Amino acid sequence: MDLSALRTNPKTQYLMLEYDRLEAKLRDAQTLGESDPTMAELAAQEMADLEKMKAEILDQAQAIVAKDSEVA
Repeated sequence: MDLSALRTNPKTQYLMLEYDRLEAKLRDAQTLGESDPTMAELAAQEMADLEKMKAEILDQAQAIVAKDSEVA
């Protein structure tokens, strides 16, 4: 799915802002895991959690768009 379309859709903009925030946190966790070996395991767990949350948000946004398509 085209993420830019989800970012410009008024019904999914908030979700995509949260998605982008999670992507930034994911990059931070990756950097931490790479720069501090003692934090690598914790960073890996956080990254897995963040990926799961991103997927859930994307599913929600796609469901909103699909519901709108059914109504239209």
